Amino acid sequence: MIPVFTFEEHNEAFFVWHYAIDQNLMPKSDNILFHVDEHSDFNYPSFRESLSNLNTHNLSEVYQFTYNQLNIANFIVPALYQGVFKEEYWLRHPSPKLSTKKRTYKIYFPNEEQDILVAKPLKPEETGLKNIIKFLGDPSCKLAKIQHLTVADEFPEDQKVVLDIDLDYFSCNEQVFEGQGILEITQEQYESLIQDRYHFLRIFYGSRFSIKVEENRYYIQFHDYPFTDESFDRQLKVSEDTIIHRIEQLIDFLLSHKVEIQIICICRSRISGYTPDDQCQFIEKTLLEKLTEVYEINPMSIDKVLQEQGLNPLLGAV
Repeated sequence: MIPVFTFEEHNEAFFVWHYAIDQNLMPKSDNILFHVDEHSDFNYPSFRESLSNLNTHNLSEVYQFTYNQLNIANFIVPALYQGVFKEEYWLRHPSPKLSTKKRTYKIYFPNEEQDILVAKPLKPEETGLKNIIKFLGDPSCKLAKIQHLTVADEFPEDQKVVLDIDLDYFSCNEQVFEGQGILEITQEQYESLIQDRYHFLRIFYGSRFSIKVEENRYYIQFHDYPFTDESFDRQLKVSEDTIIHRIEQLIDFLLSHKVEIQIICICRSRISGYTPDDQCQFIEKTLLEKLTEVYEINPMSIDKVLQEQGLNPLLGAV
């Protein structure tokens, strides 16, 4: 029986992986991540508290770290640095810009403060055996192999993987308005903002924020103006028939290469807006139905996991 964890946004995968380790559903290190996603989610994370101080045996700490330190695009690099994964395959759709060459990345903190974690491919002059041995002996850095794939590419048979699926792989919104929202503030904060021409919001946000008053309540409204890449080479939001075809292609790929699945993570990416809201339920339902046809699976939501672990959904101070 393969555990299948469903959750809303992709940073939650970080918590799920550590929960799975705690429950002996996957080894604590040297796993292979098979990441099925329209996006790499390979951004460098910045931390207010060092990753090195995180007690991974305490799920409450991991829970707080997941929601207070990570976002939907930077959760993979920390797991690679921790050694949870030694290798990652990113499955995405064909693109002329996609290189399927496997590369070795060095993951490290570039400063003593350990407030940012970077992952960079080794330069040609760094790939010699002497350098590799030096990196492997350095506790301050980790090496990981990264490869991009499509369903048409070859894949080593009998690999044991953690399968991580974002529903936006099957259909994705053409534009996403990141950073939009409304925040209520006090009258004092409102007056300070309108009187201070050097307020940090004015300096750094400009037209991306506005202020308003409604019924004696004060609000900041954040705006986003998404960039559209005119050079993009394919349509992102697709029909239900194409969604079904892509799901079947993925499962055929896994079966034909005899991939052994330890756990499955399914991220909706609905709240963030990447998976179309009018297709999200259809994609999830179809994916689970197709998986059930070929695997024995045990779906469970992250909410159920948190409830069983006694973790309060009210996070507290950030």
